[in-house]
Amino acid sequence: MRTMRPLRSLVVALAFGGALPTFAHAQIEAGDKRFSLQGNLSKSTAAGSDLDGDLSGEIGWYWKRNIALSAGAGVTFSGANAFYLLAVGSEYNFSEKGDTKVPFVSLNVGTLFGNGITAIVAQPGVGAHFFLSPQTSFDVTGTYTYTFVKVSGASGNDGTIGVNFGFSFYFGPGAKR
Repeated sequence: MRTMRPLRSLVVALAFGGALPTFAHAQIEAGDKRFSLQGNLSKSTAAGSDLDGDLSGEIGWYWKRNIALSAGAGVTFSGANAFYLLAVGSEYNFSEKGDTKVPFVSLNVGTLFGNGITAIVAQPGVGAHFFLSPQTSFDVTGTYTYTFVKVSGASGNDGTIGVNFGFSFYFGPGAKR
């Protein structure tokens, strides 16, 4: 049943996001800055399976009201193994003044390394920022992570579907509402 976990997570995220109260209006403007924290945890129902997850932080800058550029770092773990991620990315949002829910599409690329493994990662995503206050949003992002891995002379690739949850904190002219 491991393949049903991402689908179940997506359904829960969409249900929670739709029911989330909206207290503030978004007013993202060019020059705004964003600090985001997001992550996830998962555990297979198979006996003896490890806890898997990731936690990442990101700094973003809105080049234009609808376009953000970002850089981030994170850690991914599976049992006792830890891997580190450095990435850059972009986001295009569909923000209009007065919105409380801001849908977006994103693309992040980076490198994952640790324990003798080096990988190139590409992660397109789709999600939404649900503004809780003029400076804070709860974020839900559905992602597809494509990983090209190189381990001790061997290589391969893998794709993973996931749902990340997090919070973003906004600074700049648009956050002064």
